[in-house]
Amino acid sequence: MEETKPQEQVVEISPLSKGRRALAFLAEFFLTFILGISLFHLVVYPLGRLSVGYEEKAKTSLAAQKNRDHVLYGNKLLFYTAIDKQEVGDFTANLEYTFKAYLYQYVKQKEEINVRYDDVQGEIFATYYGTKLNEFYVSLGGADTFFNLGETITLKQLYVDEFMHAFIRGDELSAQGQADYDDFQTKVFLKGYNRMLDDIVKTDLTYEGISYAKEHAVVTSFIALEKNLVLASALIAYSLSAIILGLICPMFIKRRRTLAMLLMRNERLNAERLVLLKRKWTALYAVYYFAFNMAGVFFIPLGIFDFVSLFSLPVLLPISLLSLALILGSGIFMLFEPFNRTLSDRLTGSVMVSEATLDDIYRAKGYHF
Repeated sequence: MEETKPQEQVVEISPLSKGRRALAFLAEFFLTFILGISLFHLVVYPLGRLSVGYEEKAKTSLAAQKNRDHVLYGNKLLFYTAIDKQEVGDFTANLEYTFKAYLYQYVKQKEEINVRYDDVQGEIFATYYGTKLNEFYVSLGGADTFFNLGETITLKQLYVDEFMHAFIRGDELSAQGQADYDDFQTKVFLKGYNRMLDDIVKTDLTYEGISYAKEHAVVTSFIALEKNLVLASALIAYSLSAIILGLICPMFIKRRRTLAMLLMRNERLNAERLVLLKRKWTALYAVYYFAFNMAGVFFIPLGIFDFVSLFSLPVLLPISLLSLALILGSGIFMLFEPFNRTLSDRLTGSVMVSEATLDDIYRAKGYHF
């Protein structure tokens, strides 16, 4: 009798293409970020505020800030527009008003000026430093660009002619005048004002029994508390998000899949045996999942802090940049890897395939599903 050999079944197994593998990573990244920012705003940060008594501390800080500013008003170092003779609480607006009153002192000799600040002694630095005013301006560095320094301090005629237009109703500064005006405000007034405030914190200043340094300490303590609270909440929210999506979901979803894999119909297999990863390898992949998706943690506090203020938070930016470096390195590695694997794939000995490819493997092995 002629022996009949069983027909061999050939299955072509292809890993995800480079494009689909990149999309798979982006899906995991954005799902983790979206869940992280949701947990931050809806759960972690609100609970954190309750745990530290945030509302009460915020009220105390606001009262201290008003007391601190009251010392500046009382010592004629900050001015406000009088409304029923009450101090206006917007420090930024009052500082702008104080700047205009300050600059007015150096251009008021021009006859064309009809917006006046004669009711205040606007040269606040002269008020604070007294006979050491010239020494103060010299120490600023660059003030001599705008001033004629010496025993008598005057604004150079070029800038008098430019800045006077800011004090004439219906008039406006020229383009060059506006640029010089902004430079003067930043490099002389604001720089000098910050230096003056630093000196006040060190030497203290009082008014009606209120200590500027003491009230300032309360405000800075609250600011530090707020930053630490936001920082801790962001890290906790991200950690919960990464653990839920990178570890818990693969442990309970069929075939050890993450939520992103489930949505994109992808599978992760042992690269050598072409079988599903064991739980211990899934747990190891969760560690890499945590590290590679952390680039977005810097942006989680958006909404509590604006974009510029995020840079004042410690830790978050370096962590995000480190994670971004891992992502870029992993992407470059994938470009030259024959099976389109990322660094995390390679380190866990896995490869990603489509759901259809895994079904073909199961059929070839005679599995019924």
